[in-house]
Amino acid sequence: RSDIFQALKNGFLAETESVLTAAEKLSLDHAGAITIFVQGLRFLTDYLNGDVYYRCSYEGQNLQRALNQKRLLEKLMQWQQAYLLD
Repeated sequence: RSDIFQALKNGFLAETESVLTAAEKLSLDHAGAITIFVQGLRFLTDYLNGDVYYRCSYEGQNLQRALNQKRLLEKLMQWQQAYLLD
């Protein structure tokens, strides 16, 4: 929900605005997507390296986690396109 997103962003900026650069402030709308992307890469990398970093309960769990992050990123980007065009 865009109202919750804006409230979170405003609350964050209220506490950090004086220490953030202009570029950091402009990038806030994309921070969530970047974080999800990086986490997905970490899961995929761990899967490809033999599941040595993240503990797994079943074979292929890190691959499933990576795919879940991909889907989450797709959903977030759809929302951002709609929200940022409003």
